[in-house]
Amino acid sequence: MLIINDGENVFNYRIAGVATHGGKVLVHRGPGDDFWAFPGGRGEMGESAADTLRREMMEELQTPVHVGNLLWFVENFFEYNGRRYHELGLYFAMSLPATSPLLTMEEREFRDELGVRLLFRWQPLDALDQITIVPACLLPRLSALDNPIEHLVNREVKDPQTEP
Repeated sequence: MLIINDGENVFNYRIAGVATHGGKVLVHRGPGDDFWAFPGGRGEMGESAADTLRREMMEELQTPVHVGNLLWFVENFFEYNGRRYHELGLYFAMSLPATSPLLTMEEREFRDELGVRLLFRWQPLDALDQITIVPACLLPRLSALDNPIEHLVNREVKDPQTEP
């Protein structure tokens, strides 16, 4: 997986999918997290971003997905578990097969390829204010998924290069 970790700082290359169905959006979270994110994972060397998303969804949801257009390229700066992250995130439109039983679930737990429990939920788009989704800069963009690609910089921590 494409990640650089020096113990205090982490550089992460993440690919995620934004799936909507029936007025809901698919989100997930890990054990102990108090926030939700769009499902996805880290890319592998030599693997295209779309292939990464297909692989991750097969590993996590045991289902094939259709990967659509790139929606957002996000430079995301945040802290998690006491470490500073610099993440490059590619967010694609994604859909599940029309016959997938996952389309009718409300919430379900899956285990990823390492055995980590992940909780997936179809969250109503009109109730996104009831949960925390990260990166938060994407929330207002969910209402216009057919807009052209956007490059976003989300800084949840101070930039030590420019801010005291």
